Amino acid sequence: MTVTDKGVGFDKNQIEELFKKFTKMSRLGTANELSTGIGLYLCKKIIERHKGTLTAISEGKNKGAEFKIEFEL
Repeated sequence: MTVTDKGVGFDKNQIEELFKKFTKMSRLGTANELSTGIGLYLCKKIIERHKGTLTAISEGKNKGAEFKIEFEL
């Protein structure tokens, strides 16, 4: 499964930071709520516990992002 957005994106050198617990890359939510910086970390851990992978790519800042979830069959 792939999810693509046209949001703020990220630089290639930020991919590892993106999935860290309590990352400083967090942003305001869609209702302007504060972020804990733990969402993608938890998603990745849950997916990995189910023998899957979560990856992310982006063309750079303000160019959106693509998140891909894959599971072994």
